[in-house]
Amino acid sequence: MFSISPGVWVHVEAQSSPKFDSNGYVTGTDNSNTLIGDLSDLLDYAASQDVFVIIVLFNGALQRSSNVQNLYWDDGKLNSYINNALKVLKSIAQFVVC
Repeated sequence: MFSISPGVWVHVEAQSSPKFDSNGYVTGTDNSNTLIGDLSDLLDYAASQDVFVIIVLFNGALQRSSNVQNLYWDDGKLNSYINNALKVLKSIAQFVVC
């Protein structure tokens, strides 16, 4: 039996997600407030088809967004991401860290 597990990029390079304020702190999951509903629908459909989805948060190979770069060294900004985006994402998905 052959199976494919698709990967879904959530933030990629942070063009529209997560939502940053003017000081670089994360204030929400995305600019249009549709990410959670859209991702939840995708994961529900995938589960109904017995498909395992791999969620990828950011593009680590090429990161041009200073807002995302600041998450790596500024604990306050990282904590804003954890509290205002990652915990919300975790609420709709079962994460397995690889």
